Amino acid sequence: MGGTGEPDSSDSDPFRPALAASLSRRRLLAASLVLLAGCRGPQPSAPTRRGRPSEGTAVDAPVGTTVVVPWAVGGFSDGLTRLVAEYWPLASPTPLLIRNVTGSGGSIGAREVHAARPDGTTLLAAHEALLTAYYLGLAPFTWQDFEPVACLFFLPEVILTRKDRPWHDATELLADARQRPEQITWAATFGSRSHFLPAEIMYRTGVRFKMVGYEGTTSCLSALLGGEVDVANAPVAALAEAGQSGKLRLLAATGHERAVALPDLPTLREQGLDVRFAINLGLLAPKGTPPAMLAQIEQTVERVLVESELQQRAQDEFQAQVRYLSHAEYAERLARLDTTMRVVAETMGLRA
Repeated sequence: MGGTGEPDSSDSDPFRPALAASLSRRRLLAASLVLLAGCRGPQPSAPTRRGRPSEGTAVDAPVGTTVVVPWAVGGFSDGLTRLVAEYWPLASPTPLLIRNVTGSGGSIGAREVHAARPDGTTLLAAHEALLTAYYLGLAPFTWQDFEPVACLFFLPEVILTRKDRPWHDATELLADARQRPEQITWAATFGSRSHFLPAEIMYRTGVRFKMVGYEGTTSCLSALLGGEVDVANAPVAALAEAGQSGKLRLLAATGHERAVALPDLPTLREQGLDVRFAINLGLLAPKGTPPAMLAQIEQTVERVLVESELQQRAQDEFQAQVRYLSHAEYAERLARLDTTMRVVAETMGLRA
């Protein structure tokens, strides 16, 4: 989906680490996964297409399921999806294949899955960018044009500033912003999902920050470190290198609960602001995929995600936490998020 805020290319995952040194480890991981895949011998041919099945007919299990990752190899969404595929054989006799279909900030891959036959052989790795792209006018479809399968992972986000700024938490930041509307600068990639966090904070509190546009997390954090802006938000994993400078101060976590990697950092909710903002990576299927097939994939996902080794690797390698939500729970979560994003986009006039 467009406007995802990548620093270099719309073909990249919006949630890569902020600095090149952080990327190198994940690129090595991705390369290792590709090498391992090649060592397993010949892979199944393209999934068999059986036409559009009706709900009343029996459904055969697919010979293999392909997850389309709409961003390039090496990012968080790609790496986490490949991690699931690596453990998939523990729960299923058929393989989970990964195919990166890049372009237009993720919309080309999403469009391909949207048009695919609903036979259980093609899924989409998706997160909030699918919704933001729709409300920003960058894509003609949203989550309701797919079938939610399950949520996989949660990647926490944080709000941060420099240590030379006067605020020590989000409460102090908001109090100052009320006194000085549009004087405190906040870095964001306009038209991206990262733009929605400060927009929602402004919507719910009535404060006004001066938004300053940059291309992607890397540029936003560089601008913050360089003194060009006062505040930014970023995924926890993006701070691996930026945090080593000693110049940054974390003000709040934005998830439902405190980040595992930052147990002493209070959430926005703990600081009195009912805003929850995080990256939720899940799987979507083409609209019309039979319920029996969705249930089969959902059950396999659940069995895979209980693997303790997978959970530990997700945390260690991506700062991600397993967050399994069933088809129904994931649909409910997306519906709530959809309502929030629609209201914020319309009220705050967000456009790409």
